Amino acid sequence: LLSFVFGLFYLVGLVPLMCELRLQENGLVWLFFMFLVTWAGDTGAYFAGRSFGKRKLFERISPNKTWAGMIGAVFGASVVGLVAHFWADALIAPTLALPIILLLGAVLAVVAQLGDLFESALKRKYDLKDTGAILPGHGGVLDRVDGLIGALIFLHVIVLLRGPSPLEAILVW
Repeated sequence: LLSFVFGLFYLVGLVPLMCELRLQENGLVWLFFMFLVTWAGDTGAYFAGRSFGKRKLFERISPNKTWAGMIGAVFGASVVGLVAHFWADALIAPTLALPIILLLGAVLAVVAQLGDLFESALKRKYDLKDTGAILPGHGGVLDRVDGLIGALIFLHVIVLLRGPSPLEAILVW
């Protein structure tokens, strides 16, 4: 029963966080940024891990994750941060300083990787290889959103701790 309640909160309870972030100043931009950074981080991690990955990150939890993949995730997310910095010039005033947006992209990439590791640890604990078959080759829908969940929680905590809008929160952070 406890596992069911936790799982229900993990999946359904995060929807209000996304809605609340969307309602903040420039919330749609920040959600879009979070999605892009997470996906770019996943892509960078995949290619860097496949190309250069030798040393395992946490082999018992996720045997395919490597330190090179983590670096690739940070690089991929930072590239999106760089593009977002110039794109946001037209959308957000005042814009974030380039070092801040690059740092935010990098931190979100690491947080997304931690979210992925968290779900992998849960799957290992409950002996579930895949969390579904809706997306072939991806281990289920949760494998596509585990990093997003971690990034969303992180952004929401920043907003709660630092200010009424993600922009102010990130600038203060």
